[in-house]
Amino acid sequence: MKALRLTGNEMEKTWSLLGEDAALYGDNGADPDGNTWLPSDEVEPQAAARVVQADLGEVVQASRFDANNLHGLARSLGIGAALTKAERTGDWDPFRTAVDGKGLEYAHYGAYGAGDEVWIIADPRR
Repeated sequence: MKALRLTGNEMEKTWSLLGEDAALYGDNGADPDGNTWLPSDEVEPQAAARVVQADLGEVVQASRFDANNLHGLARSLGIGAALTKAERTGDWDPFRTAVDGKGLEYAHYGAYGAGDEVWIIADPRR
């Protein structure tokens, strides 16, 4: 998928340019977990273009993994054991740490290990 990675530090201006799509960057009224601003789903192309033109973001290739495809995420990152342990114990911190340890740009939405969970991982080859 194509994802609008936010790069600027003028967040009020960015939210204004995004309009309703700004909600794709919020997680229960707060910032998403992760180390970069990636949306939970695709941003409308016109809104993305406004942000890119203002030099407040860039469009990157990314992968989206929801709660139904956590095994695909773990497989792609080589962290299957961490996922198995999280599912067995209910402790999701080691899984989050394993994802973070891969040095990729990512955002996480929803509750860890719950049905609303979404991970957006930027393609490192961008």
